[in-house]
Amino acid sequence: MLDPVHMGKRELLEVDLLPFKKAVEAGAASIMPAYNEIDGIPCTTNRELLQDILRKEWGFEGMVITDCGAINMLAAGHDTAEDGMDAAIQAISAGIDMEMSGEMFGKHLIEAVRQGKLDEAIIDTAVLRVLELKFKLGLFDAPYADPERAASVIGSEEHIMLARKLAEEGIILLKNEDQTLPLSKKSGRIAVIGPNADIGYNQLGDYTSPQPPANVTTVLGGIRSKLTDEPERVLYAPGCRIKDESREGFDYALECARQADTVVMVVGGSSARDFGEGTIDLKTGASKVTDRSSSDMDCGEGIDRMSLKLSGVQLELIQEVYKLGKPVIVIYINGRPIAEPWIEDHANAILEAWYPGQEGGHAIADILFGDVNPSGKLTISIPKHVGQLPVYYNGKRSRGKRYLEDDSQPRYPFGYGLSYTKFSYSNLTVQLQTISAEEQQRSALK
Repeated sequence: MLDPVHMGKRELLEVDLLPFKKAVEAGAASIMPAYNEIDGIPCTTNRELLQDILRKEWGFEGMVITDCGAINMLAAGHDTAEDGMDAAIQAISAGIDMEMSGEMFGKHLIEAVRQGKLDEAIIDTAVLRVLELKFKLGLFDAPYADPERAASVIGSEEHIMLARKLAEEGIILLKNEDQTLPLSKKSGRIAVIGPNADIGYNQLGDYTSPQPPANVTTVLGGIRSKLTDEPERVLYAPGCRIKDESREGFDYALECARQADTVVMVVGGSSARDFGEGTIDLKTGASKVTDRSSSDMDCGEGIDRMSLKLSGVQLELIQEVYKLGKPVIVIYINGRPIAEPWIEDHANAILEAWYPGQEGGHAIADILFGDVNPSGKLTISIPKHVGQLPVYYNGKRSRGKRYLEDDSQPRYPFGYGLSYTKFSYSNLTVQLQTISAEEQQRSALK
């Protein structure tokens, strides 16, 4: 988090800051500086960013709030402040209006004014911005949410269907060899195997509060919902955990795969931050309560990895199942891109679902059985190997060059995504040189 960023000012303004500028132009009311430093100056105390660019050039009039503990890090991390008081003075003087989840402002600012180290007018400016935003939000008139309205809105049928549609449109078909997909609902027995096959919390992403199982439809649940008249056709085994090296579930998983005509492997990662609330019996696939204090979290804030490969023994599990000679469909549920050349070369079909949310299981099943045509496209490029990074779509690469081992092209480029059908575009014309926001909206409604 504290690592310095090495880039020129032009790249900073044209690439990294451009989305923030557009957000300010669109009416963003609050901005949060990053933890890191640029040219040796932490963003939390960078006057050029917070004053010259944000307020003077962009005209931002809202509130600037730190990330959690960012002011503390000035004295214990960046080492650009002597102590907590110095850190607090530097931050508020640079343009920070509010501290998030910290105590540095409350602990030091009043005393800094008393000692003559800080002009009280600087605090007044910050307080004014905070209060102004609270008034605009109506927090002094209605400080609490309406519980009856919350109960009618949260989890409403309309939102459930929206969550399903979002998941359907976000899932990407990466591979479909010999038209393995869509599956027929009469295609025999299906084995659903993998650590992400029936743990709904793993579909929700980082910083999501733990949810009751009934609130999230897993891939296993979605597939079963398609075959409700013949539940015996769906077999299930977790096979392994995400990070654990144990192979104790392999035998049961392989037995399920042997009985099946098609195997759906649901693997990937997890950003689940709960510990020991429950787990899956690897030998039977049954849910069980446990006091196990381990976590399968391998992605999320503060979770860096040296590799883009699957954690634990997941790849080995897929390889053992593949040896049975059954069609293997791999579904990734994950928060970071996965580079597994063996899977890409051997799996019959691959779906990238990312964290598909509460209706992810239904959305994946809809695509597996052809009730929904996959339409998602990659918003990033996925490399063949971590050593290829960076592979972003607009990177300035050397032309005609390659690595000793392979070419420099990503495995799946930005915008990639297969479908169950084919499309062609022809006779395209552009009538207007420019288009206003209102014209764009009317066009989208037609």
